Amino acid sequence: MSYMVWYKFLGWWSGVGLILLMACTNSNQNRLPIKGEKLIEVLTDAYLAEAAMQTLTERIKDSLGQIYYQQLFEIHQITKSDFDKTIQLIEKRPYAVG
Repeated sequence: MSYMVWYKFLGWWSGVGLILLMACTNSNQNRLPIKGEKLIEVLTDAYLAEAAMQTLTERIKDSLGQIYYQQLFEIHQITKSDFDKTIQLIEKRPYAVG
């Protein structure tokens, strides 16, 4: 086998390996902490909380928002960190939710 053929062969397999490695790493980083029916329930309650605060002044909205979201985390047994990460991933890749 000539060096040029060997070089192309190694280059091709290196590329395939790199793509597979990136795909595996990327999929682990982009997994939603909250998924399925629980995600639907959490987002529904978050939207209801936001709707309830629409007519409030900013000062009251901030205080009441903290209370609403703390209750949401307790009711659904999730952390703020998981909620924030889920929202960030949905905003970044909304088509990946389904």
